[in-house]
Amino acid sequence: MRGTQIINPLQIIIQQREKPKTEERNLRLPENKFILKTLPRLNFSKFNFRFKKSSSGEPLIFDSIRKKWLVLTPEEWVRQNIIQELVKSKGYPTSMFKIETGLSVNQNTKRSDVVVYKNSIPFVLIECKAPTVHITEKVFEQASNYNLTLHCPHIILSNGIQHVSFHIQGEVVVPNDDFPSYF
Repeated sequence: MRGTQIINPLQIIIQQREKPKTEERNLRLPENKFILKTLPRLNFSKFNFRFKKSSSGEPLIFDSIRKKWLVLTPEEWVRQNIIQELVKSKGYPTSMFKIETGLSVNQNTKRSDVVVYKNSIPFVLIECKAPTVHITEKVFEQASNYNLTLHCPHIILSNGIQHVSFHIQGEVVVPNDDFPSYF
């Protein structure tokens, strides 16, 4: 996004409905009795996820897009929640999500967290961070660098607590009040 206006983080509109809360949750499993895992309460609607333990005892979450079990890291917890928010609340089609796809940025191979396509064209780039990682200008610059290759008209940055959404209009970055509508 060469020539794109970079916004100072103090000017970024951050939707923050509540402070991060950590709560213990019993995650009911089909094969196992329970996983007791401390997960941060995120700033999304509540969704039902499938959980289980790996053979080594690590907690896993089922990714409904890729149809496979993944290690439940803080960033993965955010990624799975934002995907469900966009699918269930905004009507995004699940078939349009590409997760952790490789891309070339300045002759380096990087991975975008989530890209949503519309009419076979990249529509939204989503950069997910763990809830303990603040959404800063550095996070925005990371997503902007990825977008040099993708050319998405929308960028979403989220740590699960704070969500920042931008619309790219030419060389100007405009903060949005909400996630972009798909239709």
